[in-house]
Amino acid sequence: MREAVAVNEEFGDEFKRMEEKRFRRLQDLYKFLIENNYISKDIEFDYFAFAFLGIMESVIMRKLILSEEDFNIEEAADKISDYLNKAIS
Repeated sequence: MREAVAVNEEFGDEFKRMEEKRFRRLQDLYKFLIENNYISKDIEFDYFAFAFLGIMESVIMRKLILSEEDFNIEEAADKISDYLNKAIS
């Protein structure tokens, strides 16, 4: 990331915009999960976001970058959501 920003400053600005959008979406998901009693109000947003993003990024890296299989990110997100739902239920 640092190298990409050093080479292309516009990339850094675009990445920041993408991160802000992603965190707004995660905040919406977090609020939804709390309002519907899927997760406890005691879970801090930052830790929720880091855990969720860590899982997603790991799956993406392993499936998209390290695997030669076709990869459907929407299907992966559904599978991860199902797993997390079962794990926290």
